[in-house]
Amino acid sequence: MTPELELLSSTSDATSELWTEEGVVRQAGHAKILEMIVYEPKSTGKVSSQDEIELKAPSQVRIGDLGEAYDAGVLKLADEGRSKMFKDVFGKLSFKFRKQSQVLAPSGNSELQAGFYPTRAAEARARQLPGKLASQPPNLLFNVQNALPKSRELWTFAIIGLALQCVAVAIPAVMTYHWRKLKGTNPVQDYAYPTFLVGTYLLVLGIALCSFTIETATVEQTFTPAADRIVKEVFWLQLQQNMGDQPFKAYVLVKRAGDKKIRTSRYWPEETDKYSHDSRPEYQEPTVIFAVGLCFTGFICQFVGLRALHWSATVTQLGITLLMTCIRAWIRRGISNQPISFHLKSNPNWIALSVGTACQGSWPDGGVPWSMCDSPKFLPWYLPGGIGSMPSAGLITVDDPRIVLRRKLQSLSSKDDGDVAPISKNLRRAMYKLLDHFGLNYDAAEFTEWTHVVVNSPKGSGQHYVRLKLTGLVDETTLHALLALWRYAKPHETTEICVAQVFSEKDWITKISFLDAHIEAEVPGRLFLGNGRMAPPFGSRSPMIVSMLHGRYYCTGLSIERIHNFNFSAEADANRPYGYLVVAVGMPIAHLAFELLSGFMDALWMRMNISYDDEARNWSAEGGRGIEVFGADTIVKMLMDTGLVATEKDAKVLVISSLARCTVWKDPPGSDGPTSMDDQDSNSPSPTVSTTRGKIPPQEQSESNASGRT
Repeated sequence: MTPELELLSSTSDATSELWTEEGVVRQAGHAKILEMIVYEPKSTGKVSSQDEIELKAPSQVRIGDLGEAYDAGVLKLADEGRSKMFKDVFGKLSFKFRKQSQVLAPSGNSELQAGFYPTRAAEARARQLPGKLASQPPNLLFNVQNALPKSRELWTFAIIGLALQCVAVAIPAVMTYHWRKLKGTNPVQDYAYPTFLVGTYLLVLGIALCSFTIETATVEQTFTPAADRIVKEVFWLQLQQNMGDQPFKAYVLVKRAGDKKIRTSRYWPEETDKYSHDSRPEYQEPTVIFAVGLCFTGFICQFVGLRALHWSATVTQLGITLLMTCIRAWIRRGISNQPISFHLKSNPNWIALSVGTACQGSWPDGGVPWSMCDSPKFLPWYLPGGIGSMPSAGLITVDDPRIVLRRKLQSLSSKDDGDVAPISKNLRRAMYKLLDHFGLNYDAAEFTEWTHVVVNSPKGSGQHYVRLKLTGLVDETTLHALLALWRYAKPHETTEICVAQVFSEKDWITKISFLDAHIEAEVPGRLFLGNGRMAPPFGSRSPMIVSMLHGRYYCTGLSIERIHNFNFSAEADANRPYGYLVVAVGMPIAHLAFELLSGFMDALWMRMNISYDDEARNWSAEGGRGIEVFGADTIVKMLMDTGLVATEKDAKVLVISSLARCTVWKDPPGSDGPTSMDDQDSNSPSPTVSTTRGKIPPQEQSESNASGRT
C-alpha cells in the first residue's frame, strides 16, 4: 500500500525491502526473501552405532527463521528501543494504543508469569508473534550495522529541537513587545503575534498527533541472542525475482561481525486494541482527521501571523527549519551503511548447497565475490567401489542447513523442481500406507531410523562421505528438499538400482534366483564387482544396459544402510564384499525416491522383527496388532496404489529385495567366503560389511531365522 510504502519504515505482506547494487529499495508486494539465523544448539550429546562405537553427534550447526530461533530459545526479546522509550514518556495512554504484540515478553519472563497479559488470548498472540514476523518480508534498513542512532543521541537532538522551537516563538515576542520593531513603516498589528503563536502550537500538536498515529501503527521489536546460546551468523537470502516492472537479482546479505541483533518493524492493519476490542482503523481514523484539521488550521494561522510580524520572525523560522533538516540528515546518516553482500546464482539448489555449506564452515570475506563455480557435492553414494574409505564417524540429519534452506526456498518458489513435487508426495504416501497397514502409529514410527551414505564434499576438496540419519515419517517438504538437492548434484540419471551385496558368484546366483522365483519373471540384473567393474553376464541371462560415468559404472541404491550395514570396527574387514547385485527398475526421475523408500522399508522391517518362512514363501512381522503374516503382493499392491512405481514388476523388485535384505540376505553366507576373480583388483579399497543388525531398540533385537540363510 502506498501510505506504508512512502510514510512508514515497516514491512508487511504488502510492502517489502529488497537489495540492489545501489542499496535497499522499498517495493510494493511480498518479496521472496528469507531472514535466517545460524546458531549452535544447546545439547552436545553423542550417539552410538549399532556396534556400541561412539560416533560424533550430528552437526551442531543449525539454521532457522526468526520464529524457529525464538522457539528454540536462541533469541530473546530485548527490553530496549524506541517503543519502550515512547511508552515511558506517554505512560498509560501509549500502553492503551500500543498492541499487546509490542510488549511481547521472553519465555519465562516474570512479568508474563505474574499476569502481565490481560487475557490468555493476548498471551497466546504474543507468543505467536515471532512466527508471524518470520512469515513476512524482513526489514533490511533496520538491520544494517549502525543504521539506527543511539537512544541518547535521539533524546539529545529532540531536546535541541524543542529548544529551537521555543526560540522560534520567543524571538518574535521580543521583537514585537520588548523592542517594538516596526513592520516596514507601520507598527505590528495586535493580532499578529497571538495568531502566529496559536498557529504554531496547533501545527506542533497536529504533527505530534500524526507522529503518534504512525508510531502506534507499527510494531518495533529487537531480538538479541540468549546468554547461553551462540549465534554464529544472521543473513538474508534474496531470490531472483521481478517486483512490479523491476528485476532483482539473487543476493545473500550477511550482518557484520559483532552485531547479532535483529530489528523488526511491522504494520498489521487487522490488529485490535486488546482493551477496548476496537479495530485499529476505528480509533486511528478520527485521530488522523483531527490531527490533519489541527495542522491545516495551524498552518493558516501561522502564515497569517508571520505576514504581519517583523521580518526577523520569518528569517528565524527559516533558519531553524534548515538547522533541523541538517540534524535529521545527520541522525539518518547510518542508512547509507551497507551490509556484506554477495551476488548468487538463481538456481535454488545451488543456493541451498553453497550457502548451507557456508553456514557450516566460514563465509567469504567481505568484498570478495562469492565463488560461482560448481556447488559443493551432496548426494547419495553412487559409484561401486568408489568410496575408497569408510564414511566418517559424523552424522547429519534433516536439520542440516542445506536441507533446511532448500525447504525454506521451496516455500518461497514452489515452481522450482515442480516435477519432484508429485514424487515426494507419493513417496510420503507410500511411507504412511506402510505404517498404517501394520497398525503402527506415529510414535512407533519415531523408532524407525535408517541412514544413507552421502557424498559430503566442499568445493575443491576430495570425496568425503558421511551418514545421513532419517527418522520416522519424514514430512513431504523435507523429502522434496532431499530429492531436489540430490537430483541437482547427481551427475547423470540412471535406471539401475543396487539391491544387495554379493560375496561370491554362487551368492549372486542364489540372490538373483530368489528374485526371479518371487517375481515370477526373469529379473534384468547384473553384477558390479567390488572395484566398480562390470562382470560378464551369467548363463543365458540377457544383457543389461548399464550407465557409465567417466569410464566407471554407477547406480542408485548404494547408499542404503542394509546393503552394507556399515560400522566402524576393524574386524568388519574380514567380510569384504565381492560385488553388488544391480537391477534395472523404473524411470530415472523416481530412482532417488526408490532409494529413500528402500531405506525406509528396511528400517521398518527391522523395527517389526520380520522373519521369512521358506516353505510358505511369506513373511511375518510384529505390527501394532500383533504377529501378522503377509505376502509380498500385499505390499506391492499398496505401493502401486500410491502412484510412485509405474509397473508391478518394478514394485516387486523394490519390495522383495527389501524384505530379503532383512531376512534371507541379512548375513553373508556362512559356507561361501569372499572370493576373487582375475579381473578383481585386490588392492582397490571397498566398503566393509557387518553381520550385525540395523540400529533398533535392544528389546527388539532377535536372532535371525535359520530358514532365512542362504
